[in-house]
Amino acid sequence: MQIIPPVRVKVSCVRSAEEARRAVSFGAAAIGVASSVPFSSAELSDAEIAAIASALDDEVGVFLLTDSVDPSGIAAQAIRCGVNTVQLWSELPPGAYVEIRRAAPDVSIAQTIHVVDESAIEKARELAAVADALVLGSTNPEPPFRWDPPHGRTHDWEISRRITESAMVPVILSGGLTQRNVADAIRHVRPYGVEVCSGVRRNGALDTSLLVQFLETLGRVKPS
Repeated sequence: MQIIPPVRVKVSCVRSAEEARRAVSFGAAAIGVASSVPFSSAELSDAEIAAIASALDDEVGVFLLTDSVDPSGIAAQAIRCGVNTVQLWSELPPGAYVEIRRAAPDVSIAQTIHVVDESAIEKARELAAVADALVLGSTNPEPPFRWDPPHGRTHDWEISRRITESAMVPVILSGGLTQRNVADAIRHVRPYGVEVCSGVRRNGALDTSLLVQFLETLGRVKPS
């Protein structure tokens, strides 16, 4: 019988230290904060991000999402904000990843993979060689689509499954996950972790009842 290991949960779109602490208290292993991305209404200042990071224990993953392509600026911001992970929305040249690691050796790199079509499989293979983790999302990075709000959209989980099977780094599944579909997503994709944003928010705020429902659903997932 195949066993589905415990799946880590990353709660993204976090807007305050209170939201971050609440997410972690209910079982989230990581939280995500947005610095600069084309579509986000939850962009935070460096001071706000630093306040969130300092409110959490060291073992909690704090992902700083950015669409910057300046490696020195990315590394400097990560250190300034006190986060332990940068999540890159855009693909960088290979040498840029080396530059980030050299400037911020204690900061991990998570690379967003935009699962638009099967070309994402080869892209994930390439970027897994330079990143510590992959985040599979539903956004389309090309204009004008990159300006459309992506929250609530799923993508082709069959493509994500193929990425997960071949990736040599942890894979986090994102995109439109809620308590209604996360069990099916995990059974199909079998990711290391899942990322949730709009699925646990109501009227722009983290909703405790939705968060608890999401986490309880995860705890009941059995092999298919």
